[in-house]
Amino acid sequence: HLRGHFYPPPAIARLITKWAVRSKDDRVLDAGCGSGTFLIEAYKRLLNVKFNKEYDRGGYPECKQGYNEHQEVLNQLYGVDINAFASHLTSIHLMLMAPKCPISRLNVETRDYFTLMKGGMAFGERLEGFDAVVGNPPYTRWVEIPEGTRGLINKLLGDELAKYNLRADVARGREVEIYVYWIMHAAKNLLKERGRIGMIISNAWLQTDYGVDFGKFLLDNFRIVALIDLSFRLFEALVSTVIILAEKEPDQRVREDNVVTLIRIPPKINGEELDLEKAGKTLDNALRCVEDAVRNDGSIDTTALARCREEYGVQFVQIR
Repeated sequence: HLRGHFYPPPAIARLITKWAVRSKDDRVLDAGCGSGTFLIEAYKRLLNVKFNKEYDRGGYPECKQGYNEHQEVLNQLYGVDINAFASHLTSIHLMLMAPKCPISRLNVETRDYFTLMKGGMAFGERLEGFDAVVGNPPYTRWVEIPEGTRGLINKLLGDELAKYNLRADVARGREVEIYVYWIMHAAKNLLKERGRIGMIISNAWLQTDYGVDFGKFLLDNFRIVALIDLSFRLFEALVSTVIILAEKEPDQRVREDNVVTLIRIPPKINGEELDLEKAGKTLDNALRCVEDAVRNDGSIDTTALARCREEYGVQFVQIR
């Protein structure tokens, strides 16, 4: 946790990847892949949309001479982590999704996320951009970010930081956390047009001055589909979190003529207080209910959400 990284439950990753991965051709990046939770769920999702197989119900990839569904899915998954142990762990977990199938390529590297750029070289190829960037960025304040990474952020995002007044200024107590720059980098340098971000981040920006400026950046670059507030401590750190689901949208009219669904998972479900140890099956069921409200086109079914309200006390509202 020294790098501000905490690993989310699979239910979170499952919900996010269901929303973010929609096409059999989608290329998916997790830029702080940790133990591989998001890429494992993205693997299952791609296996479903490509080959109509449900991994968790025994629908495993097929591989035989000249045909390898396992490799086809892996070809579309990309992961980086600055921590070598984490990236190696991700590689092992992905390989074990189909241990009997041979692989010739695995797109997982130990490197700084901010070294990735459309048009640049990584994973042995020239990057053309991603259809989805998912994950759980580190919970790291500016002063805790390595100096080399700070330099990359200022170099890559300098104009945007100035435009939206999002430069960190420790002397003024303005400590922008790294997840802000994580999303900005995805928007400006990695996502294809109408590509999607699905991330779980600290909700601190919703209560800060810089959060207003970050909100402007989001509204200028994305069609925000949903914000899902997890109103309990999901991680061991004292961090409250929010899931953001948003689509990169160049057309201002589309961004403005948009319905945002605000969802809140309550801190108590059926009398059971949620925390890191107790959440388990109760949280999984509540999140699966919300996941079932995500249509194949990424829109949110409020009739399905109403069932989540009745069964789990999930609150929601739609605003334009």
